[in-house]
Amino acid sequence: MDRTVTEMPRPEPGRRFGARFLRAGYPCFLLSPSLLVLLLVGVYPFVFMIVLSFRKLDFRRLGTAGDFIGLENYRSLFDEPVFFSSLKTTAFIVFTSVPLELVLGFAMAYRSTATSRSSAWRSRSRLFPRCSRPLRLR
Repeated sequence: MDRTVTEMPRPEPGRRFGARFLRAGYPCFLLSPSLLVLLLVGVYPFVFMIVLSFRKLDFRRLGTAGDFIGLENYRSLFDEPVFFSSLKTTAFIVFTSVPLELVLGFAMAYRSTATSRSSAWRSRSRLFPRCSRPLRLR
């Protein structure tokens, strides 16, 4: 058997780890503090409320978590007729207001992109006070 030894390919100049880190890892490194704050502000309270939903809360003793009762809170929730009434009201509001806002938003965006001179002047005149508000001196 003939054994040949081949050399490992050398990296091209400028293709070192540092350059690769600057391209891929450095932006993530810069974003990590803000992502950590978002996780602490957004995810922690959500998980904490999920954990509290499995405990019996006594509002006379605020600050204490109470005993673990499992799914009893959810069972009592589905036994309440007010829950289904409020769920129906919320669904009605969502299914009527969201499509209406979507249609109105598209209509306003379409209207603001019109090409006539008067409509362009009108849209600029509406936008200028909003943009210049931080410039006002009191």
